[in-house]
Amino acid sequence: MGLICETEADTVSTAIGADHGHWSDTLRKCHDHERLAFNRRTNHEYRECDESYLSVLLSGTPAQVKPLIPSAENGLFSRQLFYFMPPIDEWMDQFDSESEDYGLRFATWGTQWKQVLDLINGSVQTIQLRLSEKQKELFNQRFAQLFSHAGYAYGGSMRSAVARIAINTCRILSIVALLRALEKFLPPQQKIFNSQFSIFNSPGLSPSDDIPEENVRDGIVPKLDLTATEADFEAVLNLTEPLYRHACHILSILPATDVQQREPTPQEALFDALPLAFNRQEALREAKRIGMGTDTLDSHLRRMLEKGVIQKNARGEYIFTAKQRQAPQSPL
Repeated sequence: MGLICETEADTVSTAIGADHGHWSDTLRKCHDHERLAFNRRTNHEYRECDESYLSVLLSGTPAQVKPLIPSAENGLFSRQLFYFMPPIDEWMDQFDSESEDYGLRFATWGTQWKQVLDLINGSVQTIQLRLSEKQKELFNQRFAQLFSHAGYAYGGSMRSAVARIAINTCRILSIVALLRALEKFLPPQQKIFNSQFSIFNSPGLSPSDDIPEENVRDGIVPKLDLTATEADFEAVLNLTEPLYRHACHILSILPATDVQQREPTPQEALFDALPLAFNRQEALREAKRIGMGTDTLDSHLRRMLEKGVIQKNARGEYIFTAKQRQAPQSPL
C-alpha cells in the first residue's frame, strides 16, 4: 500500500529504467490491486503480496510522457487518467489579497481526513458502492457510446482506455459519495468528532443486506453499502467524456508508429472531433475546418446511419450508438 506524488514525471521514468528498477509492471498490476511477487538474489529471498494498493499522481510536460509511456500498447497508457493543461497566454496576479496559508489549509484537510479513515478502519471492513438500476443504465449507455466512438476513431488502444476510465469513474464516484455521506461531520476549522458522530448514521451509508438485524442493533456492522445522490452521480458521469478527450490528446503525442499504422481518413478525423451527440450544423463546421464538402459530409452521415455507427434522435441530433451486450446470468 502506498502513494507516489511527484511534480516531475521524469523522477518515476528514471526509476523505472534504472538497473534495479523495471517496475513498470508493478504500476500496471496495482491498478487492479493484483498480486505481486519477486525474487531477490541475496539470500534467495522470495516475497509475495496477495493484494496491492498504490495511488500515483504525476505532473510534467508532454515531452515527459514518452519516457514513462513509450507506447500505447505497454498497458500504462490505458491505466492512467490524464489532464492536459494548455500553456498560459496572459499574466495573472500572483498575490493573494487574503494572504492565506495554503499549506496550513491542506494540512488541516489531511488531518481531518486521517481521523475519518482511522474511524472507518476501526469499525468497518468493507464499504461497497451500490448503484440504482437507473444509474447502471445511464452508466452503461454513456460508456457504450464512448466505446463505439473510440473503436471507430482509434481502434483497440482507446477501447482499452475507455474500459479503464469506467473503472476509475467508479472509484471517483465512491470517494465523492463517501465525502457526501460524511459531509455534515466535516465542517471546516472545527473538530470533526463529537458525541453524536456515528458513521452508521451518515446519509448514503447503510448496513449491507447480509448483516443480521441483531448485529445492526448492537452497532456491529463491518460491511456498509454506499449510495450516490443523483446530482453527484450525474456530475461524476459528466467527467467521462472530458477524461476521454484528454486521453485522446495524450495518445496523439505518443509515437505514431506505436499508435496506428496509417493516417486517419478525413471521415475518421471528422467524427473524432465531434462530441458524442452533435447536430448537422456542428458537423458542417468541422467538415469545413478540415476541407470536406457538404455533399461528402452528408454521404458519410448516411453511410454511418446505415451501418448503425450513429443514430438520429428525436431532437434532430446524431449520437454514437450505445451498443452493449447483456451480462451473462449467474447459474442457479
